[in-house]
Amino acid sequence: MKHWVEAYNYQPIYDEFDFFSEDTIGYDIETTGLSSKRHQIYLIGCCTRRGNEITLHQFFAETPGDESEIIIDFFELAKDYKYQMTFNGARFDEPFLLERAQKFDIKDDNFPKYHFDIFKECNKLKKLLGLASCSQKSIESFLGIQRIDTYSGGELIPVYKSYIQHPSLEQLRILKQHNYDDVRGMLSLLPILTYNHIFDTEYQKISIEKNVYKDYQGTSQAEIKISGKLSQIFPSSFRLNSPLGYVIFDRDSFQGMIPLHHNTLRYYLSDYKDYVYLLNENIILLKELTDYIPKDQKRKATPEECFIEKEDDYIKLPHNYPVEKNVHLFKESRKDKEIYISLNEINFWGNTESAQNFIKTFLQTMLSGYKKNTDK
Repeated sequence: MKHWVEAYNYQPIYDEFDFFSEDTIGYDIETTGLSSKRHQIYLIGCCTRRGNEITLHQFFAETPGDESEIIIDFFELAKDYKYQMTFNGARFDEPFLLERAQKFDIKDDNFPKYHFDIFKECNKLKKLLGLASCSQKSIESFLGIQRIDTYSGGELIPVYKSYIQHPSLEQLRILKQHNYDDVRGMLSLLPILTYNHIFDTEYQKISIEKNVYKDYQGTSQAEIKISGKLSQIFPSSFRLNSPLGYVIFDRDSFQGMIPLHHNTLRYYLSDYKDYVYLLNENIILLKELTDYIPKDQKRKATPEECFIEKEDDYIKLPHNYPVEKNVHLFKESRKDKEIYISLNEINFWGNTESAQNFIKTFLQTMLSGYKKNTDK
């Protein structure tokens, strides 16, 4: 059996130690196959933390007969920790390890019972960040991490079997490097979990401006360009799209676009029972003003007829926007679920408090559809 130990300093940038406490041991196992009944563990790598110092251990079985020894030594190290941390280990590493320990009658009573699986946590962020998959290499690509090792675990099985028959330093280097990168790579993946904090980030130095452009048909269109700073830094950029517009979060800043709608829309009156409809003039008037009009020229106004039309610049409202009193809400029709507000009515271009609050609500709305995934 071989036991390698390395200590190095790790300076967190993105609050990743929020997810790697000092009473946590992270680990990754290398096996000769997927069945714990027919295959064995030949390498266990693990890492622990004290302050900013990371200690990385690797227990290597030089022969199949060393398997029980590396499990015993790893358990002896792990017994002082409360939490275990893996990448997809809840489904593979932990059950495989415990079943192999049972085969050798190795007690696991003191092995950490609480399991923090980075894969499961990343999977909650998959839709938000637009990840194609939650494989370790996919996440490393999103974070811009370059690995030295280029092998998969399955590709190393024949390398280990060859090493057992004819040991060589090059084979040993390859086996060690793969596990080393996986264990150290777990720490490199932790920054992605800081995106859980984006739902609570504060928006600062918000800038708002109108942008006029011509579309592909040469028609003039307008939009609202927004930008600003975030109260904390994140590892990489991602983009969210919706009918409300789009936003790009890029490390410690954001920028986006909200479509501007120049249209004639309707503000529907809530007190429609106070109005009558004049048949000859196709207009509505307050009931109290129509006493002089003959009954055959008027009737009760319907809810659909009680509106005020206005041509203006509008933006579509997020559904959770806290509308102030006396602010008129416009629609294309009474039953239309899409609601608009006049920019002039909230003094949008003055970069006022109302405009700032709208942008903050817009950003929170863009994120809100993804928060339920992270709360699971």
